[in-house]
Amino acid sequence: MSYVYVIQAMEGVGRVKIGSSVNPEMRLRELRTGSPVQLRIIGRVKRDDARAAERVIHAELIEYRRHLEWFEFTDMVKAKLLKHGVVFDSDGPAKVCKRCHVLQALTEYRRNLQTKDQLTHVCRSCTYLEHPAVRFRNRA
Repeated sequence: MSYVYVIQAMEGVGRVKIGSSVNPEMRLRELRTGSPVQLRIIGRVKRDDARAAERVIHAELIEYRRHLEWFEFTDMVKAKLLKHGVVFDSDGPAKVCKRCHVLQALTEYRRNLQTKDQLTHVCRSCTYLEHPAVRFRNRA
């Protein structure tokens, strides 16, 4: 199982790289090594057929291609990526849920755990609660 990912060049050009990888974070680190601009992952989707999906997406977006796997990032490009199941980080920093593996901005809230007020993350898809020291599934 691997991911189709979308990496954005943060300065000026409005371009995204659409690729596939088993580990998008490692791929991001590799790309940052040779990049003159800051890069960040802005979307991804976990797929059994990630490489095939990547090829289909590239074919559909051929008119937006600027260089190899880099595309102009327009509303149409985003719409086509959404059609393929890519989830975008639109609400701030995103994480992949450890339980359902969906990329999304996790709801953050403070909760009193054993008389300590600590930050907890809740997955919006499966209600999995993630805490730095305690990991359990929300029963609510």
